[in-house]
Amino acid sequence: LVTTYVATMGNAKEFGPMVELEARRRGQWQAAVVLNISDGGNWIDPVAAKHKLADVRIIDFHHASEHLDAVAKAVHGRDSSEAPVMWEYLRGLLYDGNVQQVITEITAESQRMGPPVTSDSPEHPRRVLQQNQGYFEKHKEHMRYDVYRKKGWSRRAGIRVTRNPASKGSISASREPTSSGTSRAWNVY
Repeated sequence: LVTTYVATMGNAKEFGPMVELEARRRGQWQAAVVLNISDGGNWIDPVAAKHKLADVRIIDFHHASEHLDAVAKAVHGRDSSEAPVMWEYLRGLLYDGNVQQVITEITAESQRMGPPVTSDSPEHPRRVLQQNQGYFEKHKEHMRYDVYRKKGWSRRAGIRVTRNPASKGSISASREPTSSGTSRAWNVY
């Protein structure tokens, strides 16, 4: 197994062609299915669509879990012993493919707290719940982890493109923080 990397400090417009070239060099066209396994960054879908980088979009389970952690802390408080319990509960629902139930739970908590008000900071629980409700609604079709497991697909970021047409290939994007800002990097396995 060979790993290659594509990275730039440039913008998504510059990054897309670089990833397309590397994916093609690695035999993307020979994969039966190419997966885009990545976080929910707004820049990813347009780049993947423009450069036809994947057949299926999957939100990286780890990133989705981080959003659930933020939800649990918004509901119960950062230092509450109840927050990790809620996080595990929501994570279990998500893992089992019950993303609609996750959305229902977040929506109920959001309604209980009420809508954000102008004076709420970005970290205020009402804003956190509203933002995450939108995140899960937007990406619910990309969080079918039960289906992905049945197909033998990974739920973690990383490009996997094989030369065996019967094998599954995957393409993913992640943003790696650096001392000088944020880079865009794709791992190619």
